[in-house]
Amino acid sequence: MSSKRNQLNRDLLAAVARRDIEQVRELLHRGADVNATDKEHNETPLILAAKFANADVVRLLVGAGAAIDAQDDWGRTAMFYAPISSEVFKALIESGADVHTRDKRGDTILMRKVSESASLAEVEELLGLGVDPGARNESGETALDLAVSLGLVLIVERLKSSTAS
Repeated sequence: MSSKRNQLNRDLLAAVARRDIEQVRELLHRGADVNATDKEHNETPLILAAKFANADVVRLLVGAGAAIDAQDDWGRTAMFYAPISSEVFKALIESGADVHTRDKRGDTILMRKVSESASLAEVEELLGLGVDPGARNESGETALDLAVSLGLVLIVERLKSSTAS
């Protein structure tokens, strides 16, 4: 029975990566674990759905009981992978995902997005959700420090204005 369940779980992860919502629905119905993890990175179906930008699959998984703040081997949740301006991000927020979570390095979602050269609109969205612009990771860096190191002039200006006392 265990190997059957393991196969269902592997199939579920693959179906999510393929964005095959009908197969995801069928596999969940057949008993696949909505919180199964892959062996390589400890990614759940929800994290994969965020990575592959599929809001319908995100909503289906959340409705089936997916752990909204499950972490992969980097300590990152689905929020870290969802494009901020996407329906996936919106679906995660609406489902109660924690925007204040930190990964294993202590990075916030804001820090992660800035390190990926976030747009000013993305930074504004995260600040509007209450993400702390002054939070420091384990290396003592803030989102502002990361923006400065990457030469993101508009983001530097915005973060300076949000952390000014």
